[in-house]
Amino acid sequence: MNRSFNLKFLSLNCNGLIKTTNKSTAESNFIKHLKQQKPHLIAIQESHAHTEQIQSSLNFQFQTTSSIWTKHCGIVSMSPEIILSVVSITADQRVILAKVTHTSHYFDPLYIMVLYAPANGKSPRYRFYSQVLNDLSLSLNNPSIRDNLIIAGDFNYDIQKSDFTLNAPFAWHSLLFNSFTNCMRELNPHLDIPTFRRGSSIFSVLDYIYTGTAFRANIHSPEIQYLNKQWTDHALLCVTIKLVSSNNGKGFWRANPTLVTIKDFRQKFATMLTTLHPTLDPTCTPQQHWEFIKKHMVKFIKQYCRERGSWRQKQLKALQSKRNNFLRKQKSPVLRAQILPTIETQIATLQKEITDILAIRSGTTW
Repeated sequence: MNRSFNLKFLSLNCNGLIKTTNKSTAESNFIKHLKQQKPHLIAIQESHAHTEQIQSSLNFQFQTTSSIWTKHCGIVSMSPEIILSVVSITADQRVILAKVTHTSHYFDPLYIMVLYAPANGKSPRYRFYSQVLNDLSLSLNNPSIRDNLIIAGDFNYDIQKSDFTLNAPFAWHSLLFNSFTNCMRELNPHLDIPTFRRGSSIFSVLDYIYTGTAFRANIHSPEIQYLNKQWTDHALLCVTIKLVSSNNGKGFWRANPTLVTIKDFRQKFATMLTTLHPTLDPTCTPQQHWEFIKKHMVKFIKQYCRERGSWRQKQLKALQSKRNNFLRKQKSPVLRAQILPTIETQIATLQKEITDILAIRSGTTW
């Protein structure tokens, strides 16, 4: 059975995070509010993290051990078990593409693209998105990345306005509309609201979270939060994604598949099922019968494995002793050639059985 992990993801334009964090009270309250959301990952735009000193200061404020910063944006892991690694950063530092992994493999790797588009006109924005498509074409055309990708950030234009084609090329919109889900508008019509406000007259939808096809059925709890205007004039976008690990590990019991190669097991297992059949309650449903049989199968297999393990160790010890005694007592090369292969084959068979079991136990997939 696959494990699942509910990853809470936030995205926001901080409107100059370092400018905010230079004001101690505002900084403290802003960061506290973000931490209070208990996110796993935060995508940040307009970070103003120009230097390593500023980036180190931000890492200290967020108390993160894994983060990626540029002068325009950043990605922060709020969990020590979630690790970020750079896939690509565009030359203008407005886009970060990162790989996200979990130290205990609680979910399969996913990818985050955080972007902060230019705010100084449609033409610069159009060139920006054209460059993004060009610089990241290999990644965006790779299904293993694209289908497991979250795109988040300040697009600096409203995709639903009539002039949206003037802000970005057709290929950009085709990518979003055909391969991604708008986590706000598409999942909750009530969230078709502005994400940016300036004064009492300017309201716009500039901020987005899009997720790849692998996550479409697993997105829940989308939310748009108004934030104190002393912190930023953008809203905080939140979404939770149910991630799945295809790695199977300890915790879900399964029978050792090598048992079917053992003749003794097959015979005893068949006898157990034959004996069990007359005890089935005819008033029960097929599903109830199956649950009853499974319960007895598990009990039988566990008991057999315990007994087999004990017998295997004793048998190995006896065979090793038999071989050693034979070598000490029998010096004839002819007799050794006749007798030793049989003993050694028996030892090798039992040793392989043990190593096969160990390989199954140590592997993450089987």
